Amino acid sequence: QVSVYENDKHLATYCLHEDFQDFVVIGNLVFNARNVDVSITEMMPGPRYGYMSRACMIGRFPVQHVADKVCFLSRCAKNIYVHYAGKEDRFRRIAEIKAHAMTITTMCSFPEKKNYLCSGGFDRILKIWDLATMKQITSIDLDVCINDITPGDSGTIYYASSNGYIGLLHSKGKI
Repeated sequence: QVSVYENDKHLATYCLHEDFQDFVVIGNLVFNARNVDVSITEMMPGPRYGYMSRACMIGRFPVQHVADKVCFLSRCAKNIYVHYAGKEDRFRRIAEIKAHAMTITTMCSFPEKKNYLCSGGFDRILKIWDLATMKQITSIDLDVCINDITPGDSGTIYYASSNGYIGLLHSKGKI
């Protein structure tokens, strides 16, 4: 279920009838990802607060919003699918990035770098991609499985590792 609030007042609850592993909301569109597909649901405004299924695509979680794109994993979880995030482009796939040798567990975007996506997972390598060119910017072997990544201030990246620690990387101008 997705609940909508405005000024601390509950307006609507959308029952999407699907389990969520991860989701992103872009405007009135909900991209919800599971193990085998990504569904796009449009939430309609009041007074009825209906919803409409807009698309369903092959893919899996995690899902990430980057600039005018939405990114999620292939079913093998080693590649990143890049799609347009708007109805006017019909959520068309732009690219499939052959990203990692093993399962990707996490992705994040950077507020100050609109087209950059960071990915990491079981292969222990953190990679940064420029989605404007679909090219890898940099990579670093962290020597631990990466459970989660999140951007910090001024180009720093925090990562949660399989050994129970949280690490901090400084990009030195690369991000």
